Amino acid sequence: MTNFYGQYIGFGGGGAAPAGVFQGESYGYRAGGGNPVTNVVDSVSFTSDGNATDIGDLTVARTWTAGATDFSTYGYTMAAGSGTAVIDRFAFAGTFSCSDVGDILQTHYTHAGASSPQGYGYYSGGANVLFIDKFQMQASANSTDVGDLTVAREENGGTCSDTYGYVVGGYVPTPAGHSDIIEKFPFASDANSTDVGNLVAGISGAGGTSASTTHGYLANGYSGSAQNMIQKWTFASDANATDVADTAYSSYHPGGASATAYGYVWGGRNPYVNNINKYTFASDANGTDVGDLTQVIGYTTAGLQV
Repeated sequence: MTNFYGQYIGFGGGGAAPAGVFQGESYGYRAGGGNPVTNVVDSVSFTSDGNATDIGDLTVARTWTAGATDFSTYGYTMAAGSGTAVIDRFAFAGTFSCSDVGDILQTHYTHAGASSPQGYGYYSGGANVLFIDKFQMQASANSTDVGDLTVAREENGGTCSDTYGYVVGGYVPTPAGHSDIIEKFPFASDANSTDVGNLVAGISGAGGTSASTTHGYLANGYSGSAQNMIQKWTFASDANATDVADTAYSSYHPGGASATAYGYVWGGRNPYVNNINKYTFASDANGTDVGDLTQVIGYTTAGLQV
């Protein structure tokens, strides 16, 4: 199977994909969210600035969702809060139709989703939870526990390079506090994650996570108050993040996605907003407000694009 670059991806097996396939060229997606709990799926255009479009519904309304993509055919939403463990799948082409294709191991509050070129979706962390879940995309299957984080925490940010999934920040229930950890786990084998650096400051509510081909990004979040800071760290070596710019608004529990040239962050609480903000990967510059979601929403999906 090929992705949208025409490059081969071997799903579930030994196929390898070059750097950059985790980014989208056409659309980012916001699926579900809270206040009130919703099942709405929005699409956000990457080719032109403007408001989001309501394209359909999840099978079950839920909050605290995480997203994954097989980069060519389907998007996946993994549930966390609202008492549901459902993994939903919807096709990127044709008439929108969403189906329940499996379950995560348990419901827990987190934002950390990732997608591997080998065709797996990942879902990591939660309140007092260490495990890293993995499920095979393109197949109807439940997730399995394939490793552990270094520290149990919820409200994480999640993103990926072409070789590693990253889990950043979050809220540690015991002892209570905001985490500054950047950790990564390999896609090539099932293994525990390792602590590879630190954020500028401990931060939770860490949606709005995206990636260029060379760096991971974290936008907005909560650290005693709602933040608008954009942090980035390199994929080439294990290193701390740096504060490189600001988004156009402050919020926590937002969602976001990765285009080829821009990172996107949308929605969130401060109180609840529907803004869509984008920032460039080419230079360290402040973000701009480019449109609105169809709902004023918090607890939104991170990292789902095509």
